[in-house]
Amino acid sequence: MATNANQPGASVAQSYVPPLPTHLTPPPTGKGVAFLAAKNLDDNYSEKEFLLSGRANIYEYDAKGRIVIKAAAQPYTTRILVRYPSDAARYSGVTNVDFLHPEVGSESVWSFGRNYITRNNNAYVQITTSREARNPMVAGPPLTAVSRIKAFDPERYAAIEFPDGGLSWDIMSQVGRLIRTDDALNPLRAYLPKQVIAGGWSGAGAVTLFYINDGFHERARMPDGSDIFDAYLVGEPSWYPRINSSEKPENDLPDIHPKQLVQPRGVPAISLYSMSVSGRGGGMGLGRLRPDSDAPNDRYRIYMVGGASHVGRLAIAGLPGMVDPRLKYPIGDFPLDHYFNLTLDHLARWARGEYTPPRAEPLALDAEGLMSFDEHRNPVGGVRSVALDVPIASNFPNSGSSSALAFSAKVPFSREKLEALYGDEAGYVTRVVARAKELVSEGWLLQEDADEIVADAKKFKFDQ
Repeated sequence: MATNANQPGASVAQSYVPPLPTHLTPPPTGKGVAFLAAKNLDDNYSEKEFLLSGRANIYEYDAKGRIVIKAAAQPYTTRILVRYPSDAARYSGVTNVDFLHPEVGSESVWSFGRNYITRNNNAYVQITTSREARNPMVAGPPLTAVSRIKAFDPERYAAIEFPDGGLSWDIMSQVGRLIRTDDALNPLRAYLPKQVIAGGWSGAGAVTLFYINDGFHERARMPDGSDIFDAYLVGEPSWYPRINSSEKPENDLPDIHPKQLVQPRGVPAISLYSMSVSGRGGGMGLGRLRPDSDAPNDRYRIYMVGGASHVGRLAIAGLPGMVDPRLKYPIGDFPLDHYFNLTLDHLARWARGEYTPPRAEPLALDAEGLMSFDEHRNPVGGVRSVALDVPIASNFPNSGSSSALAFSAKVPFSREKLEALYGDEAGYVTRVVARAKELVSEGWLLQEDADEIVADAKKFKFDQ
């Protein structure tokens, strides 16, 4: 297998085996709490944090748009965090990799999918990624994920050295390879995976999209030539990342561009979107629609979930500071996490060749290209749910500020309307049970999440 010359200007068109990181150490104690330490971690799970060091290239585009090495073998120290079943015998063989948001530093595969990960006894790895700060929705001075981590505990994370977001691509490949390798540095050496499913949401979804579309998945190989990552969850990406932190802003991709669409790379990928993207086309939304595919080299689905918002109910619980006080309506509690769980499950089964996920209609649009709503002011089309098909409230994008689209609104129905729809609480529960059962059989809801929905329905009172 060919390996690229490790020097500036060298083409990276050929496949290569990423070098392994060179050092792995627990961080200093500092304040004694890890960044993003899990709250109320299941007793059957353990968590460890490490500082990871190695050398990675920084890349750029040449005059013909080809990726070449800008600065070779640059030293880095980053941070990873692992969670795993305390009893290795319970491990499922699946490891879920979470690319952290490159500016906020937040996790998403865990925050949305922790119930799925833990009930299936999967292992979990979060990898710190970084990019230049440019998110207008994030309050305060511009910061990167690394600067936020360092500010969280300057002593614990003093050794982190991540000067350019362009290091992210090699770091992702190196960590992915490490956790599949029986190497002494592998923090999950007792949990060598049969599958590694990677991805992220928002800025981390954009990092995932870049890694796929700019060919890093295709080029970075295990020593035997196999894939490092077996499937990808591309969660509602923000703008397409820059290849390095020195890239000129004027070179950013336009909203409508082939690279904004997930490219075929030989492993399954599912793009997951909330209703926050629906409206006039744009890079964060309808500009990224492309056909589903079952081709062997292009297994792809796009799921748009009406009722869900970019900042889901679990993200709000974990990041209360992101809630905009100017929002006009109460924030909705639509369970986007159920659809994260579903997508992770679809990807694992699809990658194993034992399942082909269903296809979903996109969210419906009106003649002006804006989201359509039914008589209850709930979205039409998209991935269906009990919340929309057996409604007890209106679920629509919030308003009141420039960032409101990232939040959903929930306006409960009156008692009179609920009685007109369902008669009484028992009638409502009957409808919920029936619809949840249908969604499970159709591949749109996992049974464990259906059970949660039914349990909540049985507690619901018309006068609350």
